[in-house]
Amino acid sequence: MPAFEAPVYTLKGIKIRFGSKQLFEDVELYINRGDKISLVGRNGSGKSTLLKIIAGIIEPDDGEIFIQPNVKIGYMPQDADLSGFKTLREAVAAGLDKHDGSEDYKTDMWIEQLEIAADADPATASGGERRKATLARALIEEPDILLLDEPTNHLDMPTIEKLEKIIGGYGGAVVVISHDRRFLTNISRTTFWLDRGTLRRNNKGFGSFEEWQDRTGNHRPKTSQQKNRRRNRVAAQRRHRTAQTQHGTPAASDSASPGTQRTGPPDRLGKHGYRKYAVALQTGD
Repeated sequence: MPAFEAPVYTLKGIKIRFGSKQLFEDVELYINRGDKISLVGRNGSGKSTLLKIIAGIIEPDDGEIFIQPNVKIGYMPQDADLSGFKTLREAVAAGLDKHDGSEDYKTDMWIEQLEIAADADPATASGGERRKATLARALIEEPDILLLDEPTNHLDMPTIEKLEKIIGGYGGAVVVISHDRRFLTNISRTTFWLDRGTLRRNNKGFGSFEEWQDRTGNHRPKTSQQKNRRRNRVAAQRRHRTAQTQHGTPAASDSASPGTQRTGPPDRLGKHGYRKYAVALQTGD
């Protein structure tokens, strides 16, 4: 029997308040090496805040944080500020531990892999190009825990599928917030559900979230009509993906607006879609 391996990261009894709102009440979680985690919850439940606590950007009001020695954490924020960089190459290289030129090959590797317009000015680059540069910056030192807040925003389909493969083969742990249900289903093997100030863990990926949500007893089971609508949405998205694969998709640097997402039939959590406590997979906290 293999020896027990302690989690690489643990939170216990985490509390945080913003003004009069108690956002977290005794939140506890642990992250194991190699976990692939989808973080879901209502809009305003604190998903982005939780990622910032794990990244060390925000300190909780109370609670304990345990990190294994030498564990490195990489963080991709939802809206990265790249205004201090002249080129996207500089933005990617900012993620390096050393800036003496000895690790420039890592910058080159990720620019090539994600097909980033390295010489583009971040101020004028497309949303997709800026997003890819931010992703490369988080990945460049291969952190033990990779935190991704809405990583598919502005990305074209080929880049999203490439990201799915990167996460699938990634040796470290990955925690993802996304409103893209298909993406979450494809990449996650564990689900954290942030619900009214507490966190639940399910050792299954996002594809099992609805069933798990129903079993908690907090929600009415779906009717046959609702389940049929869900199946139809998924089938439409699969047909759309197939069509894109056959006919090609616009590159991330094309003249799509900064808010452009995947096109075609939506397979995401919209404002009024996917039940009351699941709409939170939209962008934002």
